[in-house]
Amino acid sequence: MCGFFRESESASLGSLNVTIIGDIFSGKERGLAMGYNASAISIGTASYPAVGGLLASVSWNYPFFLSILALPVGLAVLFGLENIEPQKNNNFKIYFKNALSSILKKDVLSIYAITFLFFVILYGSILTYTPILLKNKFGSPSHQIGILLSAMSIAMGIAATQTGRISTRFKPAMIVFIVSCMYLFVLLLIPILPTIYLILLPLLLYGFANGMLLPALQTTLAGKASLEERGMFMSLNGMVLRFGQTIGPLITGLAFTFGIEWAFWSSMVVVLLIMMLSRFVK
Repeated sequence: MCGFFRESESASLGSLNVTIIGDIFSGKERGLAMGYNASAISIGTASYPAVGGLLASVSWNYPFFLSILALPVGLAVLFGLENIEPQKNNNFKIYFKNALSSILKKDVLSIYAITFLFFVILYGSILTYTPILLKNKFGSPSHQIGILLSAMSIAMGIAATQTGRISTRFKPAMIVFIVSCMYLFVLLLIPILPTIYLILLPLLLYGFANGMLLPALQTTLAGKASLEERGMFMSLNGMVLRFGQTIGPLITGLAFTFGIEWAFWSSMVVVLLIMMLSRFVK
């Protein structure tokens, strides 16, 4: 029950922070801020297992006290953040109609589709079946698997800090295409490499590719929306990625019935779909 309320309360945070970034920053600064946001998330993802494990070694309930850190952060945002407030539209029907008209554009729908497919791969092949592969093929202990996945998150964080520089050199469609090529290489290699140490290399490449793609998609999507519509745009994006997280392991699980290798190679078809959609991203 506590978990239900915790997730219900935090569900909007991922959409809210990128909406605020989109409101406050523009141009190159927006891409840079999105990159730092993705980098901070990656660092948190990489460090929380170690921090939680350290606290749990003292007492099982200590990790839950980390939630207290939300209080000073919330107070700092409440009193210190100067956000641009959109004009209020009392006619919700007109607001919804205008927002829906913008969302249904081909380039916006393509970004949503790519985001969905991106999280299908991440939570299917990478986060669900890579640990299974490492355990079954190499007998890797849990802490070793955790180190590899944490290294991937760190690589994502490093790449995300370069979002501003990357976005000035490449158009969004080209970034998606380059990242897709990286994904194909990673998904091909992971199930056939002979040692766990070699698997670290494609995982690092995958993390780097994620750090390029996710902030670029968020920056592009935020730029498609007006100040009044941006909250709906980013909230829908959050819903799409959560759906990808949920369905990814299920889709990949069907391929897994043919062998562990197919849990990765089947996702190469998903990457090809991303490549096809990249031509619509502007």
